[in-house]
Amino acid sequence: IPTGTVIGDRFFTSSISGIDATTGRPGDGPEKQFALAFHNLEVLMRRIEGSLDNVGLLTAFVKNHEQREFLEATWKQVFPNPGDCPARKVTVVDLPEAVFVQIQAFGVLGKKRKNIKNYL
Repeated sequence: IPTGTVIGDRFFTSSISGIDATTGRPGDGPEKQFALAFHNLEVLMRRIEGSLDNVGLLTAFVKNHEQREFLEATWKQVFPNPGDCPARKVTVVDLPEAVFVQIQAFGVLGKKRKNIKNYL
């Protein structure tokens, strides 16, 4: 299974885990795994000549709701401007034992996202 696919200017990733590229193993604990997952996404985006600015939707798969605090902390570091971040979905799933998070991203290369303000 590929890490991702590009069709024209659109990209779709498979699940990206908090794996340390130097060891090939998951980071120690959820905080490290969230940081590594976002780092790995950023590396992938550079490989396809994109950036995190091109991400329109990010889905985070977490082991349980307690992992949300680590997602929030990492999210604020990666996307410090709340008016300039991807749409986000969080889903609790049964992940492998040592894995706390996997993320997927979708977007358009060469295009900067434009957030939609509250429509209600």
